[in-house]
Amino acid sequence: MSAKGRGAESVESDFYATPKWATEAILRTMPGWLKRHSILDNRQGAISFERKVRILEPCAGKGAIADVLRKWYPLAEIHAVELDRKRFELLESAGSCDRVWCGDFAEWLGDGQPYDLILSNPPFTIAMSIIERTLPLIHPNGGRAVHLLRQAILASNERAPFWKRTPAQQNILPRRPSFAASLKCGEKKKCGWTRIQELAAARPDVCIGCGGKVACTTSDSADYAWFVFGQEIEREWRILDIDRTAA
Repeated sequence: MSAKGRGAESVESDFYATPKWATEAILRTMPGWLKRHSILDNRQGAISFERKVRILEPCAGKGAIADVLRKWYPLAEIHAVELDRKRFELLESAGSCDRVWCGDFAEWLGDGQPYDLILSNPPFTIAMSIIERTLPLIHPNGGRAVHLLRQAILASNERAPFWKRTPAQQNILPRRPSFAASLKCGEKKKCGWTRIQELAAARPDVCIGCGGKVACTTSDSADYAWFVFGQEIEREWRILDIDRTAA
């Protein structure tokens, strides 16, 4: 998700990888029981059983978030969903997830079991539908759905009813993440050429439009927060501690 460069050539499929430091900032606030090898599940009344912690990444991309999840929770059962076939294949071959589905999360059926943690950075244009789709998938015993969103997502009459009825903990990132590189013509007499691309992608040496200099920025134009949902979550906000030196 990125707010920069409206009107520019954008990254294919609205894909923007989440920086590692941003994911780690919210994982530091997660309950300690998520790191256990297994937990006691008593949601079936008198019947209790040991099971692995279950985690879902519903907008997995190439696995930027999934890679961090695997390092933080090496013994968890991690699932992921990715719409794009090429990114799905990269994600599946990386090995960070125990199971990966290729398809639209809106049509995804899963395996019928709830998740202890759902973590994603959904595309802004479909963020609300992703959030609402994840809420029924949260485990009733302390499960959480966590989404990285622009803070501006709160400012809408259309979305207001959802926020009024759905408590969310807003964890503000005091540093704006860098999701993509924003390129534009850097000449005094600008030709108007612009492009937004993945941070790691090779950048042209000269302007594609006029052959002049290229100006590049990597800072985003929006403020972001991790929104946490769950049965025990109250409506509140706080500022996260972050590593300001991390890339």
